[in-house]
Amino acid sequence: MQSSIPRTIRLLTTLVLATLAFMLAGHGGGPVVAGTATPNVSGTWEGTWRHRAAGSGQITLRLLQEGTTVTGSQSVAGVNALFGTQAGRSLTLGQDIREGHIDDSTLIFHVIAPDLPGRQVNFTLTVSGETMTGSVCGDQCGTVKLTKSRM
Repeated sequence: MQSSIPRTIRLLTTLVLATLAFMLAGHGGGPVVAGTATPNVSGTWEGTWRHRAAGSGQITLRLLQEGTTVTGSQSVAGVNALFGTQAGRSLTLGQDIREGHIDDSTLIFHVIAPDLPGRQVNFTLTVSGETMTGSVCGDQCGTVKLTKSRM
């Protein structure tokens, strides 16, 4: 009977080690971090945009999120062209959010801007709870600060 005890311990040890290896392989070998779920950005967000040369103004986002895909609309006021034949004139920006997606806490989308050479304005925003901050870039970049509306 004494010879069967070490064999049982070896089998149990092997079973425990195999179970641990399987569990680690299921998580890619990396640590699992609690609380890193993709935030839900659905709702109305209001705030301001600011550009060192073009000034500042109000912006509102109305967002819908399904998984990591984000759709919706935006309204921004007071954007003027800085260069070219449109310089000093108000820019036309599309309302529809295009190719919106959220990865971790970063929301990326663009809107059509037919008056700009690139024909779009790109938004890259970081979500932190009830706020979003980041950049809006057409020919040049400015900053955006938004707060989720409670309504």
